[in-house]
Amino acid sequence: MLGKIKLWDLRMSKAVQQYEGHHNEHAYLPLHVNEPEGLLLAVGQDCYTRMWSLGDGRLLRTIPSPHPAGKDSIPSVVFSSQLGGRRGLPGLLMAVCQDLYYFPYNSDYQDGSLSAESKRD
Repeated sequence: MLGKIKLWDLRMSKAVQQYEGHHNEHAYLPLHVNEPEGLLLAVGQDCYTRMWSLGDGRLLRTIPSPHPAGKDSIPSVVFSSQLGGRRGLPGLLMAVCQDLYYFPYNSDYQDGSLSAESKRD
């Protein structure tokens, strides 16, 4: 069962959804749920961030880290529907080493693509 992400219904004591494609064998890695957008995001041991549909478990996006994969460069991610305040834009922030990346998101993301905009400190 190592490395699997599952949604459990505690009333029935069973898994009701599995999110395929996550790579994790032993580490505790970032996982983020955004209920308003219906998204689950997780960073794998391979340093890829994966985005699934929370409802049906479909893998929507796989985002590679802009840095080489390694134990010292596993990204931290957070998703917000309103980056920058109430009228802000939805998107994913990814921090890796000393860098911060922004991946925009819109409601038709399933047919489009995410692109990174980098900001260096």
